[in-house]
This record gives sequence, structure tokens and C-alpha cells, in this order.
Amino acid sequence: MQNSGWMSGNQSLSENEYSLIIGTSRFQICMSESIAAAYPEATWRHARTPEAPERIIQGHLFKEKPDGDHLITTHPLEVRIMRHRIICYSFTGLLLTFFLSFPAHGGENMAFSITSPAFGNGEGIPSKYTCEGEDVSPALRFAGAPDGTKSLALIVDDPDAPDPADPKMIWVHWVLYNLPPDATGLKESVASLPAGTLEGLNDWKRTGYGGPCPPIGRHRYFFKLYALDTILPDLHEPTRVKLKQAMQGHILEKMELTGSYQKR
Repeated sequence: MQNSGWMSGNQSLSENEYSLIIGTSRFQICMSESIAAAYPEATWRHARTPEAPERIIQGHLFKEKPDGDHLITTHPLEVRIMRHRIICYSFTGLLLTFFLSFPAHGGENMAFSITSPAFGNGEGIPSKYTCEGEDVSPALRFAGAPDGTKSLALIVDDPDAPDPADPKMIWVHWVLYNLPPDATGLKESVASLPAGTLEGLNDWKRTGYGGPCPPIGRHRYFFKLYALDTILPDLHEPTRVKLKQAMQGHILEKMELTGSYQKR
């Protein structure tokens, strides 16, 4: 899914990257301020050269002795300050490790998916969402739209009509397109669709959701979510076939949620 970012020059920072920068900066500030608070008697003057790095501590000139890639210090106050620094640097390292364990851009490593809290993939659809119940649409959740997604489309159909033992046609239950790429789903019995969403015709020749109503046997119902690299023009209440034609060449990814239903 698309994520808003903070702009810096020509680059957009994700929320995690921004938090990483701010968090690291705060620990660096913590390091310098806490050292100053803990050791107010230390006055610093950096006169570093490759040959003789120097500091003045408590009025005494202190020289650090090179030892390979390290500097050796023996002054008691300097030792205490360096210990304090090590603790702060350790916390900074932990902070960096924590933030870098997340994707750099929210959603980059998250799989594109469609799910429902009403039923799991491959499970039976509760009668509430069918012609034997309230015939309202189930709640749906979307996640992980791939990079470059400009819109989403949703088609719900039944490939087992009229009889799963001898299917003759695909019965269409719901057609939506131009859902915004950052849409996180649809509420149960959704009445107000996300801004910009357009509707197509189901096989009752009307817009909106029509629940399962199989005449015989147990039918499967496919909730198909498409990520598109474009925003489609107004197709004026297209059928499933017309929408699929318009989507040709623009599908970045497709995911499905499958449920089933048999009349009581």
C-alpha cells in the first residue's frame, strides 16, 4: 500500500525512516547532554591532530595515545566519561537495529492480500451475507498493494453456476473499480464507498453487492482484488467482462479470497 512520506530534497522518507533519523538524533542529544550533566566539572577543548589529540580536563592537559586504531586513556574522569559514552552508543546501536528490522518503506515486504473478519479463506460464508440472511456485504480488508499501484478493483463472482456438478456460467455478485490505492478495506454492509470508487453491474443488472443464493449444491465465491498501475476512466457501470477488458495490461498483482455457501 502507498505510504505518505516526509520530503527531504528530492527524496521521500517513509515513516520508519523518519522515526529512525529522529530516534538516532535524540539518542545523540541524550549522549551529549547526559555526559555534560553527569560531569559538569569537565571542560573540553578539542585541539586534535593526527599526531597528538588533546583535551583539557579539570584544567589538566590530557593526551590520548594512539594504539593501532584505538586511543588509550588512563585519566580517571576520562575513563568514566568514556564508559558513559559506551552506554549511550550501545543504546543508539540497539535503536538502529530495532528500526532497521522493519521494511524501509511500509508495505514493501508486505504481501498483497484480501481477507475478511467474517470468514477465512476457503471457509463457509455466514448466512448473514447471503439471500437467506440480511444479504449485506461482508467486511473486507486490503493490505500490501505493490509499488506503482494507482487504483484497486474488486470483482466477486461464482464460477459454479448454476450447478457445481455441471457449471455453465460465471455469476457476478459485485463489481467495483478505481478504489484508492491506500484503501484498507470495506466495512460490512458498506453504504459509502471510498472517494473516487466507481461501480459496475452485477448479474442482477444492478450496482452494489448481491449475496450468494445458489440454486443447488455448494458454490464457491471468489473475492478478487486487483492492483492496477492506472486510474481507469468512467466506464459507465461496466459488466465484469468490460471491466476486465479495460484492466488488460494494467494489472500489477491479483489476490483472491474464497468462500463457499450452500442453501439450508
